[in-house]
Amino acid sequence: MILLNARQQDILRILLNRPGQFIQIQSIADQLHCSEKTVRNDCKMIEQYIADYPPTALIRRPGAGISLDVSGEMANTMLTRLQTVQSSAAAVVPNKERIVQIAYRLLMSAEPLTAQELADRFYVSRNTIRSDLDLIADWLEPLQLRVVTRQRIGMIIEGEERYKRLALVRLNRLADNGEPAGKWLKSQFAAHEVDTVYHELEALCRRHQLHFTDETFDSLVIHILLISRRIKLGQPITVTGGEMEEIRRKREYEWAHELSTVLGKVFAISFPEMEQCYLALHLLGGKLRYKPAVPAEEPTAEENEQLPAILVEQLVRKMCSLNLIDFTRDETLISGLHVHLRTMLNRLNYGLPVSNPMLSEIKKMYPYMFDMMVSAVDELNREYGLNIPEEEMAYLTLHFQAAVERLNHSSHKHKQVVIVCHMGIGMSQLLSSRIERKFYAVHVVGCIALTELDEFLRQHQVDMIISTIELPPVSIPHIVISPLLEAGEEKKLEQFIQKSENAPAGQPQQSVLLKYTTPFLVLLQQQAEHPYEIIERLAQLLHQKGFVTAEYVHSAIVREKMSATTIGMGVAIPHGSPQHIVQSAIAIATLQQPLRWGNEYVSLVFMLAVQNDDQQETRLLFRELSSISENPLLVQRLREQQDVMTFLSGF
Repeated sequence: MILLNARQQDILRILLNRPGQFIQIQSIADQLHCSEKTVRNDCKMIEQYIADYPPTALIRRPGAGISLDVSGEMANTMLTRLQTVQSSAAAVVPNKERIVQIAYRLLMSAEPLTAQELADRFYVSRNTIRSDLDLIADWLEPLQLRVVTRQRIGMIIEGEERYKRLALVRLNRLADNGEPAGKWLKSQFAAHEVDTVYHELEALCRRHQLHFTDETFDSLVIHILLISRRIKLGQPITVTGGEMEEIRRKREYEWAHELSTVLGKVFAISFPEMEQCYLALHLLGGKLRYKPAVPAEEPTAEENEQLPAILVEQLVRKMCSLNLIDFTRDETLISGLHVHLRTMLNRLNYGLPVSNPMLSEIKKMYPYMFDMMVSAVDELNREYGLNIPEEEMAYLTLHFQAAVERLNHSSHKHKQVVIVCHMGIGMSQLLSSRIERKFYAVHVVGCIALTELDEFLRQHQVDMIISTIELPPVSIPHIVISPLLEAGEEKKLEQFIQKSENAPAGQPQQSVLLKYTTPFLVLLQQQAEHPYEIIERLAQLLHQKGFVTAEYVHSAIVREKMSATTIGMGVAIPHGSPQHIVQSAIAIATLQQPLRWGNEYVSLVFMLAVQNDDQQETRLLFRELSSISENPLLVQRLREQQDVMTFLSGF
C-alpha cells in the first residue's frame, strides 16, 4: 500500500469531508500553506493511495478544481484509517516491514549491531536506519527496554529477558498490518519446528483436558518456539527463587516439564528448570474457554481458591450498584467471571503481561460499561492491593456487556447457529448475545474454539457457522466477521442470514449532550501539547463557572492515568470523580491540530462532569457520544468550525 505524508493526508481529508464537491487547488494550497504545484504533485500520490479503495476516484475538472468520487461508507472507512496513530506516523515510516526486521534482529542478537551493518543489510542510508531506530526506541520504552549505542561498537537492546520476549511476541504491532499476533514471528521458524510444537501442545491439551482459547493456544506456540531459540542463543530467562518454589507445586509445572522433555529431544536441547518454570507461568496465565475439573487429590491453596470467588462477588455487587442491573441473575456471567479472574490473578501474581487486541474497539463501542468497570476496578485495586490493567478491564467489560444483552434479548429463535471464536469466554458470550439480540431468527447452540469444530458438528445439527477466523473447508454455510460485530458487518451478516426482524422506529431522541452544555462551555480551535493540558483547561472552566469544585481537576487527571478516555475517531471523553460535581455540565474543546492521546490522535474533547443520578440518561449520553465517534465526517466538520453557535447546531 502507498503511504502518504502528513500534507497528503490533510489533502485527502479535505476531499473526503466534501465528497463529490469540486474544490479549487489554490484553495487547498492556501489552506495548507504550500504551492499549487505541490498540491498537484501530491494528488498523484493520492491517486495511487486510493487505488486500494475501489471504486473511489480522483476527478479533475479545468476551472472547477478536484473532487473525490467516493461513497459515504468508503469515506468513513478511509477517514477512520487516516485518524489512527499509525497512519499519522506513516510519513516517517517508509517501510514497516524493514522496521520489524530491524527490531527482530536487535532483540534476537546477543552482540551489538552497527548502523552500517543494518544499512548494508536493508540497502538504505545510515540516516534512515537511525530514523527507524528512533521509532523502535519509542515503541520499546513502555516495555522497559532501551536501545543503547556504544561508540565504535554498535547498538544493543538492554533490559530484562522476559521483556525482550514480550517485545518479540508483540512485533506485529510495529508492522500495524492487521495480521494476527505471532504470524510474522512464526515465519521466522522452520515449518517443521512450528508443526512439532503445535502437535505436542495439542497432545498435552488432550491428555490433561485443557481447554485454552485459540488465541492463548497460538500464543503458547509462539512462546515455546521463542524459548527454544533463546536457549540456543544463550539468552536464558530469570525466575526468582520464591517464584520457582511456588511454581513447582503447581500442576502447570508438571505439564511444562512433560512438554519440555518431549520437545527437548526433538530440538536437541535441554530446557533448564527456569525455562520450565517460565513455560508453566504461561500455562497458568492462559485464558481458558472454561475451567477444567480439578482432581480431588490435588492440593489447593485456600487463599488462591478463595480470592477469585471474593473478587467475583465484589465486582458483581459493585457493577449491580453502578448500572442498576441485577447481574446476580445471570449464571453464565458468574461462571465466566470465575474462569477469567482465576487466570487473571495468575497473570498479576507472576507479572505476566496481558495483551488485548480489541482494547480500543471495546472502549469505543461500550464507553459507558467500560467507564463503570474502571470505577469498580479502582475500588478493587485499592481494597485488595491489586493493579488490574486496562486490558483486563476491557475483557471484563465484555463479560458484563454480554450479560446486559442476554438479560434483554428475546428467546424466540429459529436457525441453529454455532459460533467459532478465537478469543475468550467474555468475547464469545458477547458476540453470541449481540447476534441473538439483533437477529431474532437465530439461536446460538454453542460458542467453540476452532479445534472443537469437527467434533461439535458430529454431535450437533446446525444450519450455519459464524466465525471470527478463517475456517478450513466445511460443507455448512459459514461467514467470517470480526469478534465485535462492527456496524458495517451487521448488514453483511443480515444478508447472510437472509432473515431478521427490524425494531419499530421510535421517536427522535432529544440530544442529552446539548442539555448539559452551553456556548460559554465551548472552546474552539485550541492548542495543547499534552492531553493533561486540555483536561486541566476544561476542568478549570467548569470550576470557574461553578459546576465543579477545585478538586475535580486533579481527579480527572487521576482517572485519565488509569486508562486513556479516547473512544475512537479522534474523540476523547475525560471526566473526574462525581463527588466533586456541584451541577452536571459538559465542557467541549476542538483542537487546531490532532493531539496524541494514548494510542490515538484526538481533535474533539468532551469534558464530562455528569452526576450519575439518572443512569438511563447517562447511558443515552454515552450512546450519543459513541455515535459521534462512529461518524468521521461529523467529527471532521465539528473540528473545522470557528463559530460556537454553528458548532453546537451541528449535533
